[in-house]
Amino acid sequence: KHAMTTNAKKSRRADDDDRDSYSISNAILEESMKLCSELRSYVYFAFSLKSIRLVVFDTFPRAMHSIWSSFHVIVGALICTSAAISLAFAFDVSAMFFTMPLCFLAVGGRLMTPTEIDDERLRRKAAEAYYKAKATFERGRRRRNKMMKKKRRIVNANNYKEDETESSSDDEHVLGKEEYETRERARLEHEARAAWREMREKQKEKNDPQFRPLPECGLWPHGPVFIRSSAREPSQRCVNNSWSRLKKKKDTKEEDEKEENEEEGEEEYAEWNELTDTCPVNTETALEFETDIFKGKVVCRFLGMEGETPEQFYIERGQICNNIAFQVVVQGEFKERIRMDQVVTGGEFKRPFENIPPRTIVYTGQELFKVITPGLACDVTANEPYYLALLGGLVSQMSVDTKETVPNILDFMIPEHCDIVEGNDGFFQGVKHLNMQARGSRRVKELANPATAKKYYYEPGLIYTFDNMQSYLHLDTYSFDVGKVLTLKLERHLNGQPIQFFAKTGDGRYAFCFEMWHEKLLPHAPECSEEDYVRFALEGKIRPV
Repeated sequence: KHAMTTNAKKSRRADDDDRDSYSISNAILEESMKLCSELRSYVYFAFSLKSIRLVVFDTFPRAMHSIWSSFHVIVGALICTSAAISLAFAFDVSAMFFTMPLCFLAVGGRLMTPTEIDDERLRRKAAEAYYKAKATFERGRRRRNKMMKKKRRIVNANNYKEDETESSSDDEHVLGKEEYETRERARLEHEARAAWREMREKQKEKNDPQFRPLPECGLWPHGPVFIRSSAREPSQRCVNNSWSRLKKKKDTKEEDEKEENEEEGEEEYAEWNELTDTCPVNTETALEFETDIFKGKVVCRFLGMEGETPEQFYIERGQICNNIAFQVVVQGEFKERIRMDQVVTGGEFKRPFENIPPRTIVYTGQELFKVITPGLACDVTANEPYYLALLGGLVSQMSVDTKETVPNILDFMIPEHCDIVEGNDGFFQGVKHLNMQARGSRRVKELANPATAKKYYYEPGLIYTFDNMQSYLHLDTYSFDVGKVLTLKLERHLNGQPIQFFAKTGDGRYAFCFEMWHEKLLPHAPECSEEDYVRFALEGKIRPV
């Protein structure tokens, strides 16, 4: 019996050992399976990452190269074909007579030759976009995790008391959420103010004499637009009026009474403040200004803005320009004799544009516009973009008069009148039988080309009225709208810089120069005020760095 008991114990011990060894082997097998699964997931992730990088760094640049090269050839061929057909009709010969020579010239001039696109530049751009998107995703994930942890702590802090009723616990949850939002708002505001001060210190280090900060946009009298004298021309001086002042914050009755007393005693014209005063917009009044080479006044009318401009204005001007949305009229006298091919207008910028189309399309468009407008000089891909054309050939209407016959600048219709402009061949004389549109087209053709515009002069003693109106530029939304064809949001491309209207001589002097600001530019503009910067940060339009 004792032997049987001993054998049973040994048998049970052996079974236990077998079970232990089986459980250990199972555990090892399970761990091995887990490790294999993790390795497989890592390999799959690495393969996917490699595929994404291959697409971003190799396939995409080569595809862009092929697409834009093909597009370049097609556009060049179409231009050559259309030019050949036009010449064939003009000289009454076969179109093939001009097609081959034009194609050879176009290839020689790199019109049809595929542009050499820098693949390395495209790869760098694609890599920047890839890593930027990846970093943004990681920051968003960390931010979401952090927010979830904070919310979880707030919820736990509001529900730890068991003896409170359900209503009281709900109240505590709401109070906790409000407290969290208040703290987050205070933190973001503090970071925004610190970032704004750092940005302004960097701007001061540049020592830019043309930098001029903007007032808070909530105080702009013609918001969301602010038209001001540009610092590019330090000699420009303006005459102030009541409508040009900023709106004032009224906090107490004493301030209201003080303001009323000041208004009773102020004169009709006061000293112009370059930092706070603005041009009139839709007020049916003119702002007087003066520079070293010009003295005159300006009127602005913008569609969609509040003001006193009647609907009749848009009806009458619609006879010349359909769907007019923008008008700036400048009237005045030059102080010295200047040749007309030496005065240009357009746009000048100090920082490169953003979100521009591929360089091939931009280059092709620029060359096409240069063919249409002989005097055009532009480069929108440069570090300091610009586009310039002769003033006399770009404005919609131009009137040259004596002081006795000068038209009223506030008139809805500015006449096309250049009869007293003297040249070598009497080009502008004897055109009274033509209507206003025909006169304007004739004047634009003559004064847009530097070769013909150099025959004429801006003379002292005569009053020049320049009427610039457009149907594409909408200042109320700060967009360039060509109907269903194209709509450009200018704030996406201008890098926080305003468009301008100016007249500039060949030696760098300005007859007049004004900046057209919009609230949409401020998130990217170093001229932005501190209060606006904080507001944009709280609204999520900018991220303080």
